[in-house]
Amino acid sequence: QASIAAVNGPGIILISGLAAEVAQIGQKVEQGGGRVSPVSIDRAFHSPLVEPVLSAFEATLKLVTFAVPTIPLISNVTGVVAGPEIGTPAYWLRHLRQPVQFCSGIRTLHEMKLDALIDVSPEPVLMGLDLCYQELRSETGSSAQWVPSLRKGQTEDKCMLDSLGRL
Repeated sequence: QASIAAVNGPGIILISGLAAEVAQIGQKVEQGGGRVSPVSIDRAFHSPLVEPVLSAFEATLKLVTFAVPTIPLISNVTGVVAGPEIGTPAYWLRHLRQPVQFCSGIRTLHEMKLDALIDVSPEPVLMGLDLCYQELRSETGSSAQWVPSLRKGQTEDKCMLDSLGRL
């Protein structure tokens, strides 16, 4: 009861599921010469362990009024710009259970030749992960600059103003 939860980068794969099975997979990776870094997550999203809640989640999703994005939105399910499927319960059910295609999404962003990427999160994790994509940046000719929206140890105002100044 464990599976790939996310493909975060070249060789950066997140496994989710029962702790014992995740640990067993980690041991095999280490035996094969790979490196394992445990991530503290309290929910086994994107693993078989979410399957018992899928029908209840679907019932809740059917109560939601969805809208198709008016700006390009990268799908974590496919790693490319989302189409109208993102406005359906079926998409979000897939999102809960299937692996996040983060690496493909970052490739899509870099292929878009954007000037700036804003990491909208409590801590700029995406900025750090992007360091893993130097080859991808080179392949795509990307020079996009990351800025954080928030950063530990800084007030929200200071962080956002510093980022605005960098842009």
